[in-house]
Amino acid sequence: MRTDTKRETWIDLAKGGAILLVVQYHATNRAMHFGDIPELIMLFNQLLAQVRMPLFFFCSGMAFAYASATRRELFVPKRLVQLGYIYLLWALILVLFHNHVTYLNHMIQYQVTDVVRAATIEPIGPIWFVFALILGSAFAWLVQGANVAASVALCVFLFVSGTLDLSGVRVIDKSLQFLPFFWVPARFGPRIMSLLWAHRLSVTVGAGILFALLAGVEFVELVPGSPYLDFVRSAAGVIAAVGVASFVAAIPLLARPLLFFGSKSLPIFLMHVPIQASLLAFTPLSSLQGPSFILGYWLIVIASVGLPIAIYEAIKPTRLRVLIDPPKESLNRVVTKVAGWRVPVTTRLKRALGRPAR
Repeated sequence: MRTDTKRETWIDLAKGGAILLVVQYHATNRAMHFGDIPELIMLFNQLLAQVRMPLFFFCSGMAFAYASATRRELFVPKRLVQLGYIYLLWALILVLFHNHVTYLNHMIQYQVTDVVRAATIEPIGPIWFVFALILGSAFAWLVQGANVAASVALCVFLFVSGTLDLSGVRVIDKSLQFLPFFWVPARFGPRIMSLLWAHRLSVTVGAGILFALLAGVEFVELVPGSPYLDFVRSAAGVIAAVGVASFVAAIPLLARPLLFFGSKSLPIFLMHVPIQASLLAFTPLSSLQGPSFILGYWLIVIASVGLPIAIYEAIKPTRLRVLIDPPKESLNRVVTKVAGWRVPVTTRLKRALGRPAR
């Protein structure tokens, strides 16, 4: 593995594994209301509950580190504008279909104020993750020059702020808890990987053992649950998953499908929630029992991965691709133009009002 500014293969590989785990988790949470999910699947979901999203954030932070190292000029502002475009667009899409698709099987009718909250401070489905990426990218940009001690202190502050719900805004508090998993690799990405790669096997095994021990302690309820214990378990799980991904990268039979899913992670992440809700609402899953129910459940998991990819590939050659791919050239021109303004905004306002600028 190289540790220079070239993006590593395992980033998309690990992201592919993470998106499959996220889709399976959401499908399980929805299907369990219609029938009995095997205990083994429920246990699997519980054990990996603290790994899925932290691993996603870690991969995103590493991608940020490599991209910012090779595209320094206006990289972060352009990224923020592109993520903001996705956030606002999909908040609108999910809100528009909120009553009709996303929660159709619950037959809930929402007021206008609920819809506004669903698009802003309590975003529906996967949109909170996009908001967290915006927050993480902006924060990584603002504190780019912080030293190691300051970085550790900031991460602790962010995590504690999220666990204590200091802001009172759900999407911010939820994002803050995961932000350290994005910001640490975004700030120290290549340095972290060079350290992990030098002791890859021992670090992977050690992190895996620590994760298993902490998961076992929580499972048998030897100690009361704690967000700080969950954070340590998440960190151990992420490090173990990264190590496993680096080994899997050498096995083409396993690496190729994971790399493919990782490269399509954004459309899968954005679309799998409404697709699952629609399938559960319009398919007779609730009337199935036993093996038939389990088969229907796995078909929904597969469809939740396959349909977003199929939809994305279908709209990719058309103008509808802007639903998934931001119009980067247009947005980048706006960012470049704004960044090129040399006259302060206050001076422009004074000139527009006919007042002398000092």
